[in-house]
Amino acid sequence: MGTTGKITRQARIGQVVAGIQKYFANLPTIDLAGTSRTPADLIAMLQKALDAIKQSSNAKAAWLAEVQIERNVLREISPVLRYIKAFVVSKFGDTVDSGQKLEDFGYTPRKVPAKKVAVKAGAIAQGQATRVARATKGKKQKAKIKGTVAPAPSNGGKGTAAPAPAASTAPAVKPAG
Repeated sequence: MGTTGKITRQARIGQVVAGIQKYFANLPTIDLAGTSRTPADLIAMLQKALDAIKQSSNAKAAWLAEVQIERNVLREISPVLRYIKAFVVSKFGDTVDSGQKLEDFGYTPRKVPAKKVAVKAGAIAQGQATRVARATKGKKQKAKIKGTVAPAPSNGGKGTAAPAPAASTAPAVKPAG
């Protein structure tokens, strides 16, 4: 039950105790569910419940304080743990060969996913198809392409004309889409 429930229950029990003291304190016994009890016994029983509620609330507050202390300490050492892991990995590596040394620190080596041959072949074919579709060339193909400069027409010494754009030896590619 939440704090509001405890507070409400605590207030209700306190009111019952006050009512018994106010109206039934001079009675010798009170019969409840076939059992006779004195008003002092009832008040003692209810006070025991009030004490238990107070004790559990205090214990919860102390526990929450301890949890906060734990969180603060963990927040403080978190970067240190990351630095230690980075140091251990840089010292021993994170491959399967260094697995035992990493396990001594509680770390596991990095797993390298094994690609199937069919997946690799598909990726190569896809890359080649993309290169053809985009008409991209490698360094050697680009090096073979040279632009040509058109000779400047003689205008009798009057201004010079802009050079013609460089010609490309690549075939025109129709855009996809």
